[in-house]
Amino acid sequence: YAAKHFGARSIGVELEANLVRLARETASAHGVSHLASFVQQDLFDADLSGATVIALYISPGVMTRLKPRLAALRPGTRIVSHHFTLDDWEPDETIRVEGRSAHLWVVPAAVHGTWAVDIADDTFTVRIGQRYQVLTTSGSRDGRELPVIGAQLRGTELRFTAFDRDGSSRHFHGTVDGARIS
Repeated sequence: YAAKHFGARSIGVELEANLVRLARETASAHGVSHLASFVQQDLFDADLSGATVIALYISPGVMTRLKPRLAALRPGTRIVSHHFTLDDWEPDETIRVEGRSAHLWVVPAAVHGTWAVDIADDTFTVRIGQRYQVLTTSGSRDGRELPVIGAQLRGTELRFTAFDRDGSSRHFHGTVDGARIS
């Protein structure tokens, strides 16, 4: 579908030879075999590092075994699954259509730890706890607690709100690039 309608390049990984043959025939029949290729290989041996989107329709047990490899992919990589979830890694989005579910995860950047936020002539500290894309935050300025609320992480995009000394709110939106947020 993505190859035919959007020109997306894809690689299908399938263990069963007959399903690889069927997928190649289907791609050819739809005129997208130059965009969609298929390999007979164990998914656990496949190199997933270059993927920007991974679409899965596999059993819950395989999803569980694959989860550590998926979580280690490049931040921003999108993972889509029909029906099955990744256990304790909550999806970023879930849609339900005609009694069926699809789930989307966006691999989160690593943001846990303590960050110094520099603005104009002021600096404050934000402490972030992280479980996948779910964050807990606290902050301090000049040794005093500083409320940090509404933290959200989607891939490499981080957002949160902190408060100035006078109580006014300041909204932050940045892109995580390793040990730096711009």
